[in-house]
Amino acid sequence: MSEEKKRRGSRAWLPAGVVLLQGVLWWRAVEGFSRLPAEIPLRFGGDGRPSRWVPATWENWLILPGIAALLLLILGGLSLALGSLAVRTPSWVNLPQRELFRRLSPEGRRRAIEPLRTLLLGIAGLYTAFSIWVLDGITRVALGEVDQIGSLPPIALVVGTVLIALLGHNGTRRAVEAEASREGILSRSEE
Repeated sequence: MSEEKKRRGSRAWLPAGVVLLQGVLWWRAVEGFSRLPAEIPLRFGGDGRPSRWVPATWENWLILPGIAALLLLILGGLSLALGSLAVRTPSWVNLPQRELFRRLSPEGRRRAIEPLRTLLLGIAGLYTAFSIWVLDGITRVALGEVDQIGSLPPIALVVGTVLIALLGHNGTRRAVEAEASREGILSRSEE
């Protein structure tokens, strides 16, 4: 198996995982709707207690899964488009080592952009997982099982997003440098 096929295979799980999470989110939304009382909490305060209740309609209930799906479409579409942009119009791609990136061959640019594409899907997956947690919290509060949702998952969402961004930034920088070295553009003294 070639190195390129191994690289693609090792990243193939992420899009599948994000789509699977979306499926879980939508399944839980559809399955959980029939159990809801007449009103559901739509907004929560900093302490995790509901601050606004709304009628339990399909429109109100599907806001969160809809936002998660829209975010996946935007970030997933951008992730797909980045491969083409990197090859055809590299000046439109803003990333670490931008000038070095532009000097790479089209194939080198396509390989170097992979960590950034992974970052975008990672953020979509993290937000989808967070949406599942929020949807479950809304359900539990609406049913009276708990009187508030926890504050740890929102903090984890912020920390996770920052961590993914830092890892993606560092990974993209290293990928650009590795491709430049492979193509002989970056000398050992510049590395």
